[in-house]
Amino acid sequence: MKTATIIQGLEDMVAFKKGKGKHSHSMLTIKVDASDEEVEKSQETLSGEVPRIIAFFNTEGDLESTVICGDNRSILVNGDLYKAVLTLLASYYVFDIDYPRCFAMALGFFQQSVLQQPFTEVKNKSKGFADTLALVYEQQ
Repeated sequence: MKTATIIQGLEDMVAFKKGKGKHSHSMLTIKVDASDEEVEKSQETLSGEVPRIIAFFNTEGDLESTVICGDNRSILVNGDLYKAVLTLLASYYVFDIDYPRCFAMALGFFQQSVLQQPFTEVKNKSKGFADTLALVYEQQ
């Protein structure tokens, strides 16, 4: 659950905000102790809905499964949340989908920091955060 909290924190720091400090969607949804019915229902998406990650945890905070879903499709990701983020990035790349505005900066941040590929639509907020993070890595 710590990794999910870190990912959500990073996303929140660089996310596009829409009125009163709320951004419209998150690239990561966390479900705790979900029933089989809730798992199935949470993976239902509409045609054209952007891909995102849904992580299912048990009550002890252990990751049980991770799914990337969007546009009436779902992909089960075996492994941890880092692999899910990479798979999400890959799905946007492979299917040539533009990052949705609601979490473009977060995906752009991961693209730059994890894949070391330039993200040309960096806004000042996420660039400053990326520069600060780079300084932290240099000091270690």
